[in-house]
Amino acid sequence: MRMKDEIKQRALISATIATVNESGLASSSVSKIAKKAGLSPATLYIYYKDKEDLLASIYMDVKIEMSNYIINEITEESSLKKIFSQLWKAMFKYISCHREEFMFIEQFSSSPCCDIVNKKEMEKHFEPITGLIKDGIKKGEIKNVDMGLIKLFLFSPLMVLAKDMIKQGGEFKEKLIKEAFELSWDSIKL
Repeated sequence: MRMKDEIKQRALISATIATVNESGLASSSVSKIAKKAGLSPATLYIYYKDKEDLLASIYMDVKIEMSNYIINEITEESSLKKIFSQLWKAMFKYISCHREEFMFIEQFSSSPCCDIVNKKEMEKHFEPITGLIKDGIKKGEIKNVDMGLIKLFLFSPLMVLAKDMIKQGGEFKEKLIKEAFELSWDSIKL
């Protein structure tokens, strides 16, 4: 068995993200990814079971990195609205520095490949945010509706706005972000 090389693995990850963003998930073959990484296609199988394992691993790693980043950015604990506003700002800050990774997770999350990700494992990394929502419901600050709906109305507008801004090649507009957050917050608050 060959030894794992962190540089080669990093090259595979970078090449996968770039290839998926350029060609889409279905068209991103192991040979395309390996060629972009400057490696043999067989190298992928030293690190991952198959292409789906590679894609799911990258997705999990990026989502975990993103959750850690945004949760660590919360500095103020005054009102729930301010905390979620900080989360939005942190998400846009993360996305602006990791545009390629963000576009990759957007593609992956809307594909059938997402079904292979361990959802319970993923949720653990976002538990502090889920806890804030549950706390807000308990305190009567957030509507007592399905958690999935709360997350949909709170975070989907952020993702759509970020994706549109990236596709247009522009910078994230502070005023637009604030307005979108207010609309999102208004949809879940009591």
